[in-house]
Amino acid sequence: MANREEELADSNGIIIRIETPAEKEYFCRGFYQIEEDCLYIPVFPSGKFYSFIDSPLTGIKTNSTKKPSTGISLDIDRKGRLLFITINTPRRFWKTDNSLEIPQSLETAEIRFLTFREHVNPPVIKYRTDKNILQIELNNRHVSKAYRVADSLVITASNNGELNSIWLNDIIDDRAAKKMAKWRNERLEESNEESSNNIEKFTRIEIE
Repeated sequence: MANREEELADSNGIIIRIETPAEKEYFCRGFYQIEEDCLYIPVFPSGKFYSFIDSPLTGIKTNSTKKPSTGISLDIDRKGRLLFITINTPRRFWKTDNSLEIPQSLETAEIRFLTFREHVNPPVIKYRTDKNILQIELNNRHVSKAYRVADSLVITASNNGELNSIWLNDIIDDRAAKKMAKWRNERLEESNEESSNNIEKFTRIEIE
């Protein structure tokens, strides 16, 4: 169990709970789908979809054949864990900011969303082209601390209990989600190999 738990509440935004340190290692990568003009951000390992938080997509034309109605969508499992982020706002509409620096966080954390099935205001999406840094700014209130929730994913939270921003520093171009599928399969193989090694280790201990 986590040795410290911070419950973030009493605010009008996206409410989260933070548990530190993280009990397991999570992985994340952004895959920009060229033909759909959208960004997929899967988190591994992940559970089953249960709920969502999204924002409207207004005043923007996309190349997507799916005609998305949401600008951004956060998929969440039954325990409130983040599974997947979809950004339907095309990259050409992201705000270029080459002064962006991803917050430095040495503290790992598992976050739990306490807000479910909510529609929030459109976030400000900022991108630093030379360092491949993306910021999804959900509000601009004072930030109290940054937490690393996956190898390439950092979140910042405000003192009054809202998720402030989601930061990503690993994005590649993709088509038909082929690279994303390959990435997931590689993570799954690594996870299975680690589990097999652990079983072998415990078996040797029992025999000895």
